[in-house]
Amino acid sequence: MSAHLISSRRPPGHCSPTHWRVRCRSLADIDDRFRQQWEELEQDAGILNPFQSSHYVLAAARNLNEVAPPLILTVESPHDLQAVMVFETVCGTRRLPVRHLRAWQTPHTYLDAPVLRTGSAERAMEVFWNFLLKGVHEWHGVEFPRFPNHDPVSRVFDGTSQAEKIPCLKGTCWERASLNLLECRGDQAVQQLSIKRARSLRRGWRELAKRGNVQFQIQRDSDQMARCAEELMQLESLGWKSETGTALASQAAHQRFFREMIAGFNRQQSVFFTQITVNGTAIISVAHLLANETAYAFKLGWDPRTERGCPGFQIKLRMAAEGYEQLPGVNRIDSCSSPGSFIEHVWPHRRAFCNRTYVTSPVGNLTATMVNGLRWVRNKSREVSRTWFHSDFDRRNDSQKEHA
Repeated sequence: MSAHLISSRRPPGHCSPTHWRVRCRSLADIDDRFRQQWEELEQDAGILNPFQSSHYVLAAARNLNEVAPPLILTVESPHDLQAVMVFETVCGTRRLPVRHLRAWQTPHTYLDAPVLRTGSAERAMEVFWNFLLKGVHEWHGVEFPRFPNHDPVSRVFDGTSQAEKIPCLKGTCWERASLNLLECRGDQAVQQLSIKRARSLRRGWRELAKRGNVQFQIQRDSDQMARCAEELMQLESLGWKSETGTALASQAAHQRFFREMIAGFNRQQSVFFTQITVNGTAIISVAHLLANETAYAFKLGWDPRTERGCPGFQIKLRMAAEGYEQLPGVNRIDSCSSPGSFIEHVWPHRRAFCNRTYVTSPVGNLTATMVNGLRWVRNKSREVSRTWFHSDFDRRNDSQKEHA
């Protein structure tokens, strides 16, 4: 797709930003000037998602052949980028079975939200919704599979979409472990553990100490980031991910992506690693991507030979105990983990997510209504079937008892 402009058109009398516009770009349209603008926006973004950062998107698009081509939509004022949103076009999904936009997905994506400039987030979203509602394009809505709930970005989306009377279809909701460093520091991290788990982790630390000098460290030295990245990939390749082929080191393209991405974030000083070392050698390492006051625990690798020491639990507990002091300006750490992860046993807080689909055309509204109707019929028929089955089973069981 070649780059093209779509003006922000509004009904007469509507107070919209003058001369703001939406522009669509493919990867081939990204030049040095636009990349610099994108990076500048990230520095002044009140709502920032590292998985829609230029460092992440460009590294993934250039190296991961299995992902869909990204479509970069920007909201632009006459002199600045006001928003960047990275999408892919899908022909349809179960929730909205017509052509629509979906937040760009990769094997390493853990959050779907745009990058919005401080002070203009609502105005930028008004222009974006206006484009979807009235622009000349082929999309009937927009989908965010991993959208945060109860966050500043969700409040911006709720307010602006409701003002435009845009329906929001909410699908599966879930929570994942997170850590609020303002509420959990020092001894508080250990105190919230069960007595049994705290005893187990003390025993595990002694097991690690039998191997030598054990230390927890947060590595932020920009000169060490490349080395830390290589260590993490090597550690990750020792475990089950290597057997399933999902370790970064299992595919050369994913190795290139990770190195390029870490280098990009490092230039902005937006990446750090946590490690537990034994005699100076890392036995577990976690890469974190920084976005405003939140750090995202992006990847973890550990040495299975140290399993008796519970290194995964240990490094998460140490982060809870020492993160507040060692990471000034970081208030929350998102684990990027799946529900039910071991991290939930040591990090007491949760971050809520939901699949959100916004329907922006009459065709989309019609198909969404039909799908919801069919889903209601399916669920109702299952309910009736279960009720009938249990009633029939009870009648037969009672009859057998009478004959007995």
